[in-house]
Amino acid sequence: MTTPSQSHSTNIIDKQSSESSHPSCSNVISRSGQQCFMPTEGSPSQQVVNNLLQGTPNTGTCSNELGGQGLSRPLALGVDPKLKADIWSNKYINLEDFLKSKSRVVKYVPIEKDDCLTFVKNSSSKAKIKSMAQWHEAFRIYGAIYFEKYPTESPKLMKYAAIIANLAEKAGIEAAFFYDQAYRQWREVDPLHLPWDGVNGELFNEALAMGLIGKTNAMKQPFLTQSLTAPALKQKRFCYAFNNESGCTARICRYEHTCQVCVGDHSRRDCQQSKHENADSNSTNRRGP
Repeated sequence: MTTPSQSHSTNIIDKQSSESSHPSCSNVISRSGQQCFMPTEGSPSQQVVNNLLQGTPNTGTCSNELGGQGLSRPLALGVDPKLKADIWSNKYINLEDFLKSKSRVVKYVPIEKDDCLTFVKNSSSKAKIKSMAQWHEAFRIYGAIYFEKYPTESPKLMKYAAIIANLAEKAGIEAAFFYDQAYRQWREVDPLHLPWDGVNGELFNEALAMGLIGKTNAMKQPFLTQSLTAPALKQKRFCYAFNNESGCTARICRYEHTCQVCVGDHSRRDCQQSKHENADSNSTNRRGP
């Protein structure tokens, strides 16, 4: 004979058994004493709940209905069309133009006026590339623009980025930036003989020498953080056709016709300092270790 209390207990057990075999939002949340929100049948949120309960992957339909189209911002978004045209024409581009400074850099520069030295505020909004991370950030934008017209060149540009990174590891970022700037300036004059995946031995050796000079000066003068040679060469935009054996044939050249070794008013092949360094290097090689 079943008593009323036993009948009540049996009903509770049957109800719990039924709820455990068919889990729902009301069952889970009601145990914690909180109010349950029940999605409307057929709504996108209800479809998400059903997918989670059934263990089926989301196909993306719900994402589209909720407004997510799976789009990402292009790397070259907002770049001046004229700048893009210059890149597609293999013209030299300053990679710093792709970086936007988060805050304006304000500096005071000394100016001599009326036999007096005064400091004038000089503000600049252009960001400066000071690390390989910044260089890679700018070069990714450059590559994204270049791939729009030359999609098959992507492996070659990846190789070029690896060359710059390897040079930075061996000789320092100043030498790597020097090689990058010099290679792309020279490539504007002769792109066919300077492929992206190639290495120019002359410029590469000069960059290695620059890194060696910087390390040597740092060892001799530990209180100087930078050599006098690397910053001067970095700021110059040399004409590498002028410094080569063939010379510059351009009627109007926007690059400086100065020596890329000592910044003198002559070509590299006429530089006495370069000849002296080469002679010392050859003498060392003949003597051996």
